[in-house]
Amino acid sequence: HTDKVSSSSSSSSRAIEGGVDPNGKKKMMRLRRQQHQEQLVKAHLLDLAGVAKHLRRSAGISLLKTVAVRHCKDAWAVVLEHERGWKIAYSGDCRPCWNFARAGRGAHVLIHEATFDESKMEEAVSRKHSTASEAIHVARQMRADRLLLTHFSQRYPKIPGEYGGAANDDGMFDDEEEEE
Repeated sequence: HTDKVSSSSSSSSRAIEGGVDPNGKKKMMRLRRQQHQEQLVKAHLLDLAGVAKHLRRSAGISLLKTVAVRHCKDAWAVVLEHERGWKIAYSGDCRPCWNFARAGRGAHVLIHEATFDESKMEEAVSRKHSTASEAIHVARQMRADRLLLTHFSQRYPKIPGEYGGAANDDGMFDDEEEEE
């Protein structure tokens, strides 16, 4: 048997043959995909919790903190602290982030991306990456002992030039409390 459904507008009229609505089928498939993705995320989060627990026990990691950063959906920076007291902060791809600087306060090493040089600031902003001077600024805000810049674009044939200023007389950089 055939069920027929029509709308008031002739241009949007449609017939549902055999009780199957093509739009309803697509909607159901989208819903199933979304549910599957949610299950994967839950499994991934459980797996991450297990990884964090294993790191703490086997590697002496006393703190594993993640901070959401602006790059793409679910982009995170991470701060690791060892039971012996050393701390490492790693940005991954992102725009400069005050919350990350605050979470990593006093890091011994900050590893931060510097995909673009200052001449490409607009591109850095639009592609949600950082420039070398922005990474240096994050290191200053974090009061990191050392900064390791990474993720240079292939367009730069040599290491970027001198950036940023110098430390104050007391060896510390100015700490401007900036919110994004």
